Amino acid sequence: MWFGVVMCAAILQAHIGPTFALHADVLEQIMNRLELLETENTSLKNKMAELEEKYNTLLEHMNEKKNQVDEKFDAVIEKGPDVMVLDKIQENFKQSEVFVPPKRHAAISGGTKRNVPVQEIAFYATLKSHNISNLGSNQIIVFDNVQYNLGNAYNWRHGFFQAPVDGTYVLHVTLSCRSYTNQALYAFVCVNDVAISELILDTPNQSSQMLVYRLNTGDEVTVTNTNVGDAINGYLKSSFSGFLLYAHGEVTIVG
Repeated sequence: MWFGVVMCAAILQAHIGPTFALHADVLEQIMNRLELLETENTSLKNKMAELEEKYNTLLEHMNEKKNQVDEKFDAVIEKGPDVMVLDKIQENFKQSEVFVPPKRHAAISGGTKRNVPVQEIAFYATLKSHNISNLGSNQIIVFDNVQYNLGNAYNWRHGFFQAPVDGTYVLHVTLSCRSYTNQALYAFVCVNDVAISELILDTPNQSSQMLVYRLNTGDEVTVTNTNVGDAINGYLKSSFSGFLLYAHGEVTIVG
């Protein structure tokens, strides 16, 4: 009986013993790998902490530079130095490798300040007809052949220019007289139906006027005839044009 037990034990040891040894070796390898991963994880945490510290330092540096630039820019706007000083500030700011969008737009020259137009406005219109006869008294001359209308401020159907923004405008009118009588042709440039300039001409002469005028938002500029029965040469011989030189104050766009 004991002989049988001993034989069974020997057989079990011969078959199971190597398996236990193999499992023990695998477990040891796993433990070593876990220790290595734990070490690498600790190293990564340390690197993340270093990067976070560098990021906070850089962010603090950026905020400091931004505050310095804002202070210098405000000083420039308040004191109004020449353009070279402003360019120097911008150059120093670029060297800091930090970009902060400007808070405002300004054009500075020789200590003066002025607002920059926020909208481009310009127009030029002539006449489709080769001539216009039998004009009425105070009749608006409708320049219906639009050559250029940047900003769509000129109304070619009714012949008026409406100022989209408060500002200083340059206006120009040219008329060519077609009258067959000795009577001179009189015409006015009007703002809101009030004359601001007058043109006088006779056949076959042309008359031109250029005006620099302050217009408020919504003001309407027209060219009107004076005497009944007057006539003008059309097509490219008579024209009405203008553009915004620069805007004033807070800008409110019409339409």
